[in-house]
Amino acid sequence: MNYYFSAITSDMTGELVAIAVAREDREYLLCINRSLDRQKLCKANLDLLQRLPLEHDSFLVGKTEYTAPNPCWMPHGAIGPALIRFVGVDEFPVFIGHQCSEAWSSVLKIFGGSYNTPHHFPRYAVDIASIRQFVIDQSDASIAEPEYSRKSHLLEEARDIRNRYLNLKRFSVSKPCSLTPTIS
Repeated sequence: MNYYFSAITSDMTGELVAIAVAREDREYLLCINRSLDRQKLCKANLDLLQRLPLEHDSFLVGKTEYTAPNPCWMPHGAIGPALIRFVGVDEFPVFIGHQCSEAWSSVLKIFGGSYNTPHHFPRYAVDIASIRQFVIDQSDASIAEPEYSRKSHLLEEARDIRNRYLNLKRFSVSKPCSLTPTIS
């Protein structure tokens, strides 16, 4: 199964700030690192954090206001197990992102590095920008696709990557090329 992800990493430490994953079956996961030292984030990271759900949800019951911790916010050590539960028993998960090598290395760090990840997790993520270039190179055609830009919410970004991948897949079916490069 394919998992389309978008992640925010700290520019100063390379630590995972947040990750959103959209699955093919339209289920999704959003994890935000509560253990993060916000003093070590640059202004761009802080701007992105402000577009994520609040750490505590407030709601009214009658005239009384209650706050509850938002389940998306979790300690750094809980993100890995949440991702493992989300993938479940899928033997060959494929993670697809946009220019994602740095973000994927941050995801692998939550497991302690690429050699400590669960045995069925990939060591590398697939880059949608590379797939797009591959399809263009193989079919000698241009693909009308909007330029990539940060969405207002991390989950929207993951869903956008999913839609872009499906668009490329439809294009590659109509033209003589495959999204899976062969190794010779």
